[in-house]
Amino acid sequence: FTLDLAPSGQSLVMVATGAGIAPFISMLRKYRGQARWQRYIVVYGVRYAADLGYHDELLEATRHDPTVRYVPLATRESQGGEWGGMIGIVPNRIPARPD
Repeated sequence: FTLDLAPSGQSLVMVATGAGIAPFISMLRKYRGQARWQRYIVVYGVRYAADLGYHDELLEATRHDPTVRYVPLATRESQGGEWGGMIGIVPNRIPARPD
């Protein structure tokens, strides 16, 4: 599972749940800062916010690299609870066309 067939300079949308985030983190670490993509968007769904692996690393990447966008979702967090992010399942929260 690589970016070999993905054209350079395009926006990439990576969608993961649970442990499936690992390959996307590896790609981000390898290619970040090399103009491999126009935008690298990671949509990551888990049950609870505490299950968001690499959360701090992804937040840090978005702070330092304007080409990286991170969209975390939690399916079982309560509305109005401590989690301030999106709630719901990934297919219902992905925009038809990312910004």
